[in-house]
Amino acid sequence: MKKLILISFGVLMLTSCLKDEVPFQYTIRVFVTDADIIVLSFPQTGRSDFEYTYNEAEGYYEFSNLMNAGTYRIVVQKSGYRPWQRDVTLGENRVASINVTLTRN
Repeated sequence: MKKLILISFGVLMLTSCLKDEVPFQYTIRVFVTDADIIVLSFPQTGRSDFEYTYNEAEGYYEFSNLMNAGTYRIVVQKSGYRPWQRDVTLGENRVASINVTLTRN
């Protein structure tokens, strides 16, 4: 009986360690010049409060540490230009780079 308890405890500890592994993380990079507004949303959940960083040297906005695979919607707006929108699906490819060209009104 003691052996069974020790084995069960060992399996429980192993399962606990596996759960603490870092899950897949996804990244979307949006290359655009001087946007006023850039929003990333995840329509499956209705979430649209993703934070981003701007890499001035490379000229892109980066949404990183995204935890869900699936389809995200990117919306870019700038005063005097038509809004731009595109869906991008993340799954096997964990990083997506999107080039945005805005068109004047």
